[in-house]
Amino acid sequence: MMNLTPEEYINCFIVQNNVRHGYLFQPIDYNETTIDGIVSKKKLSDIQTTFPELKMTECTQGVVISHHTYSPNDLDNEEFMANILGYPCTIPDKELRCTYDICITLDSGPTFPIITFISEQVEQKSQIDEYSYSLAMRIEHALKQIPNPYKDRVQHVSVSKTYNCPTDYYIGRLVNWRGPFSENDKCEIDNFLYNIGFDRLKNYVYDKFDYTNPVHRGMLAAILTYSKYPTIEPFFPLQTHPKQRPLVEKQIESWETLLLDVFNGRIE
Repeated sequence: MMNLTPEEYINCFIVQNNVRHGYLFQPIDYNETTIDGIVSKKKLSDIQTTFPELKMTECTQGVVISHHTYSPNDLDNEEFMANILGYPCTIPDKELRCTYDICITLDSGPTFPIITFISEQVEQKSQIDEYSYSLAMRIEHALKQIPNPYKDRVQHVSVSKTYNCPTDYYIGRLVNWRGPFSENDKCEIDNFLYNIGFDRLKNYVYDKFDYTNPVHRGMLAAILTYSKYPTIEPFFPLQTHPKQRPLVEKQIESWETLLLDVFNGRIE
């Protein structure tokens, strides 16, 4: 098992045993930009040693681990990638969405997700619901029936669903203020800010933001418009631009500092 976490091992294990076609290993999960990063390189080496029959295909987001190799160009196609991973790879922003977490509970330690994906809640809802629960059952069956280090430790595999509103909903709420946000709404805004790269600002907005201030609400609404239409989107994922990424992160950090100064009244 080498140095693999339960999440990493189980994701490879269920691919090895044909529960799903592929697993996407992403260096960004380890705060690295390429698979040549220190942690990513060691993890991939441990996966190859532990699961020698699985093959690896590099793509823009990282490495697809599967019984098959693929064309990197095919892996850039969202529909093709969805067929391998088994869930939608396009995140909609016009409809009510649902985040599916397929979670494992071991005999010691907390429940943790091993697969997370987002789907729009329209015609596909019943199909994706059925798929997610079926996948959870197949994962649990494989873990409990096929020899592996977690065979006697798995209590159950479950599906957790969280409904998410699109960015436009929160922009509208901020512009046409009708009362406080719920905790779930605050968490959603927190996620939008985190995805931009605002670690400090997201904490400030969650804990200290003055929603009664219309100017501040307007500024936050403007920030969310950037979340929906980021100007650097043509260069996503940034890990494919290792030389430019530090420059982008520096700009975001400076922007974040200025915003915090404005919200805290430190600009004269």
